[in-house]
Parts: sequence; structure tokens; C-alpha cells
Amino acid sequence: MIRILLLGICCSLVVLPTAHGEESEVGLTSFDELRDQGLLYARKRRPKLAFQALNAAYEMPEGRKDFRTVFERGVVARELLLIEVAYAMAQEAKPLAGDSPRFNRDLDEFQAELDDLYGAVRVEPAQGETNRIGRIFIESQTGILNKKKRELFQSIRERFRASEITIPTTIYLPHGTYTANNVPVEVVSKQVAKADVYLQIQQNLEPVASTKLNPWVIAGTGAAAAIVGGVGAYFLLRDDDPKQVDRFLLERTAP
Repeated sequence: MIRILLLGICCSLVVLPTAHGEESEVGLTSFDELRDQGLLYARKRRPKLAFQALNAAYEMPEGRKDFRTVFERGVVARELLLIEVAYAMAQEAKPLAGDSPRFNRDLDEFQAELDDLYGAVRVEPAQGETNRIGRIFIESQTGILNKKKRELFQSIRERFRASEITIPTTIYLPHGTYTANNVPVEVVSKQVAKADVYLQIQQNLEPVASTKLNPWVIAGTGAAAAIVGGVGAYFLLRDDDPKQVDRFLLERTAP
């Protein structure tokens, strides 16, 4: 009898947390819940989790019409140094602000903060470049003395080195002088620099014993230069697995 009771207690301890976990996952399915969860993660300074929840809300029919979803998605993207997303959300939020003084004030401040630090670079294919998907290797041509600005640039630089882009496109960098795949660009506030580039394309190399070859070349007609230096993997959402983080549930009050 005692053994049966112990077995029953053990089974209940195993089953109950699993059922509760599944119930919590299923619960966050509506637009309001996902948006509010994202806003709460943002207030708790968990930008990666906030970005995931706001992305889910943004993809819903209501998401692109809701100022808070669009605006906060941009704010969180800026924290994650996804500056292209931040600028895109600032533009999308403008018609959604309406006549709200608060929304317009917040949006103006956010846009000013972006412009105070970043500038745009329009990346186009160079003459003869047939590839449209590849990577951009960005290097600073001047010493960045400001520590915060230097860390921002390094993080953005590594993200572009580790992920492919499709051109033509617009990217954003801190103000300064750079090369993008060896093309010089000057990045300043509220102006769009232009870079006609040959993309970095990874070669499909057969394994060769005792041979170290760099897999990156500049691809394009008349260009084939080896690129020095390895490319480290970059995973934007490598931390803060939602399944291992307590969910911050909002307390709702009756209207």
C-alpha cells in the first residue's frame, strides 16, 4: 500500500509541471498577450525575449497597425544593434502615431537618437557583379576612441561578417569612415552614402588533408582576392532561451 502511495506521489510530481508548462505555452497566442509579454520583457530589460514576443505580435494582422508593437519592436531592435530594423520600425510607426502627443514625442526622440549615432549606406552591386546574396566585410578606417561607439561598431561588424545580405539594400553604421568590401564610405547623420561592392562569397571547397585555405573570396567579374581572417559564428538569440526563463505574466484588470 505504501509503495502504491509513493508511486502515485512521484507520478503527480512529474505530470503536474509538464501540464502547467504546456498550458503556459498555449496561453500566449493572442495578439494582446504576445504584445504585452514583449512590452513586459522590454521593461525587465530582456531585449532578446522581448524581440521574439514582439516579432510574433508584429506578424499578426493587428501588429502592423498597432503603434506600441511597431515602435517598441524598433526600440528593442536598436538595443540588439539591428539598426536596419530600428530605422524601418521608426518609419512604419509615423503614420500610426496619429495625433497622440506622447506617441509623437517618443517617436521624435527615438528617431533623433538613431540619427545622432548612425548613418545610412546604400549598398549596390558593382559593375559586373552578378551575385546578389553574399557578405559585407566592414572595416573602420579611423581609430574609434569612444568605447561605447567602438563596441557598437565591432558588434555590427561581426554580425555582417557572419550573415548574408541581399543587395541592393541599405545598412546603418555609426558615424565615421569605413570600407565595405574595400570600397571607402563616409557615414554621417541624415545622409545616405553609397557603396558599389563585390560581395564576399564562400567557396565550396573539398576537404584537403593538412591544407588550410581561406574559404572567402571577393566574387565578381575581374575580382578574385583572398580575404584574410576567419569568420566567427554569430547567433543573435543565442542567450535567454524562453523555455529556461520564467515568464513575466501581466496582471490584467477589468475595463
